[in-house]
Amino acid sequence: MKFPQINRKFILLTFFLAALAFCQGTASISGFVHSSETGEPLAYANVVLLDQNSGTQTNNKGYYVVMIKEPGEYSLQFSQISHKTQTLTVNFADLMESRIINVELEREAVQIEGSEVTEARAFRKFKANTPEIRAGNVLSTAEQILEVSQLGEDDIIRSLQVLPGVSSLSDYSSGLYIWGGTYDQNLILLDDIAVYNPTHFGGLFSVFNSDAISTVELMKGGYPALYGGRLSSVLSIHNREGNRKKYQGVARWSLISAAATLEGPFSPKNDQGSWMISYRRNYYDLIAKAVDDMPDYYFYDGHIRLNWDITPTNKYNLSIYNGRDELKLDIFYKMKIDWGNTAFTLTNTRVWDNGLYGSFMLAGSTFGSIFRVQDEETSLYDWDNDINDVSFKSRFSKRFSEASRLDFGWEAKYMEVKFKVDSDLEYDSSSMYDIIGGSLLSSAYVQQYWKPSPGWNIEPGLRLNYYKMLEVKPESAPDAEFLNLSPRLAIRRIIDDSSNMYLALGRYYQYMVLISSGAAGAMDVWFPIDGSVEPSYADHYIVGYKKEIGENIGFDLELYYKDYKNLVEQDQNAFFNWNNDTGKLADVLDEGSGFSWGADFLLRTDWRGISGFVGYTLGVTRRKILESNTNPQTGLAEYYYPRYDRTHQLTFMENFNFARAWNWFLADGEPSLGINISYKTGQPHSKPEKMYFDGEHYEFLYSYKDGQRLPDYFRLDLSLKCRFVYSWGELEPYLQVLNVTNRENINSISYNVESDEEGNLNLIHEDWTELPFLPFIGISAKF
Repeated sequence: MKFPQINRKFILLTFFLAALAFCQGTASISGFVHSSETGEPLAYANVVLLDQNSGTQTNNKGYYVVMIKEPGEYSLQFSQISHKTQTLTVNFADLMESRIINVELEREAVQIEGSEVTEARAFRKFKANTPEIRAGNVLSTAEQILEVSQLGEDDIIRSLQVLPGVSSLSDYSSGLYIWGGTYDQNLILLDDIAVYNPTHFGGLFSVFNSDAISTVELMKGGYPALYGGRLSSVLSIHNREGNRKKYQGVARWSLISAAATLEGPFSPKNDQGSWMISYRRNYYDLIAKAVDDMPDYYFYDGHIRLNWDITPTNKYNLSIYNGRDELKLDIFYKMKIDWGNTAFTLTNTRVWDNGLYGSFMLAGSTFGSIFRVQDEETSLYDWDNDINDVSFKSRFSKRFSEASRLDFGWEAKYMEVKFKVDSDLEYDSSSMYDIIGGSLLSSAYVQQYWKPSPGWNIEPGLRLNYYKMLEVKPESAPDAEFLNLSPRLAIRRIIDDSSNMYLALGRYYQYMVLISSGAAGAMDVWFPIDGSVEPSYADHYIVGYKKEIGENIGFDLELYYKDYKNLVEQDQNAFFNWNNDTGKLADVLDEGSGFSWGADFLLRTDWRGISGFVGYTLGVTRRKILESNTNPQTGLAEYYYPRYDRTHQLTFMENFNFARAWNWFLADGEPSLGINISYKTGQPHSKPEKMYFDGEHYEFLYSYKDGQRLPDYFRLDLSLKCRFVYSWGELEPYLQVLNVTNRENINSISYNVESDEEGNLNLIHEDWTELPFLPFIGISAKF
């Protein structure tokens, strides 16, 4: 299918359905669902009109809308995992009125009777026929996502890395490689503002403190018109609002870091506002003072969330994030790397009497990095990079009938990037990077949710992107101005109450490129494109099937294909040949194309205290980039498997709660055991083809990037936790052991030449391995 040929059809279909929706008039019930314990919104709660056998789910802010077909008395039921179901009776005399009903659900503990668990959690968690088509989607609360074995500490991104279709480069990387896309092709949002570098040094931890997070949504592909600007996937994370009923907190300690989160209402007398503050810091720098040859390094990150309800239907919230890393080394020279993110969002959410839901957001995001190398008082190398992003977004959602809903809105993003390299040494100043790029990306979107019959859902969408380069340095770089249409379409066939099949298609554009330094993201440089390169785009094709097998088990099967055009990759040779007088992006980038295809299988379990999943992914990713992976016989570029390609990935991840499964406690504590088994096909790796002597050293020529495959990867992790409940709160110590079998998983291979006693040259190699056997201990306290 060629998307340019169907753009006109998509436009006509989308706006026809939108007009059809506006012509339909029925009464509605809307409002917010909150927790009675904390007053926070309950995201993705179920809201059902029992009399009509229809319903919906709340969004990530707890908002819902259901439609009334005819006058009469109705039973409205609200439910959520681990909460008591609540049913209200509502009378409608006619269809000219609409109601706003806000409810609070009480938290309900799981009752243990022998080995029986009375709460049917699995059915609600694995509900297949959600109101919206969720292709390639993982949507959950932070608490559910973190119910996996962890790398020493809870981390959202590392939890996502074990899911089918998601890969990582190594144990030391928190980058996400999703369905064949690179980590710079992921749109990562924190409270709806982009975060440009979401990792701390070494990639062991992301910048998101798990205690501050409310909901996590990962869209691996085929995502709706609400999102744009990236080729591969979307990760949307929202912070918690904070307890509106009482003051509480969480404190965590481990061998490498400490964290604390405090929250509460502005006034205990009402629930019109709340606050949440979360702070985390590691203390490698303190350990370095006592251990020789350990680098002086630390990071911190902090989240602040303030919420104020002017009325129950007019709300404001302010979200602030700040994080920083600093690494100092003193080996041959004094080196300092300092980088970090700052982001804020100010959002006004409103609900009008006619059921129209809207939000208006002003947001900003910055990323900055510096790299200094000094010899006494001489600056040998001085690197400065800054990204400044200011965005305004408006979003609206209107349900016109039980079968029709329209989402629409627009956004504008101004971005400025500065990159400068300097030195006190005698270099040609024109060869030292001095770049400024300012750009505007404005987008409008419309997404229709239409149910023409009980067994079908159709969701056409359209996003219009306008991109313009406003400022560019060097001035020799050509201006850029692009106008692109991004059609989207999803169709679902509901087979029965527990299963469905769906199809999702979409085109996605990206107007930014990332030049990676390889320094764990600390010195990655984002650039808005100039007129010397075309915007990259990708077409997504997804087919899926979801099935619930009873109340305690369910599975998903998804097939995907992604076709990438105008891909760009850094030209390693051009990095040293830059000219500030004549330079443009095309001088340091090579263009090409690529594709990825595969299948994800996920079997989910939640039975008698045993919860988790078994996942398998078959995936193939290939790229062809000009001047890269060149065949020495023909001199032409050939397709290659990039380093993150994993043909097979298998994950077994289960948590065993002994108290729920067998009513077994440990000193009045609730023990649980987590088991994580991972198997992956080895990564593609370059292999020396030829060798030559340059007068001082032997150098290698690598013809192909995928000349060999590294050995397969296998790792077994175990975690043991025990939760104790007291009158003042909870205490949970834990022990985690990574790589229990101490398997030497190879991440890369380096080559060298040695001569024997007879003067013969021998090629030798050194294997660089992943994490060894590694235990962690820690404790968390909630009060």
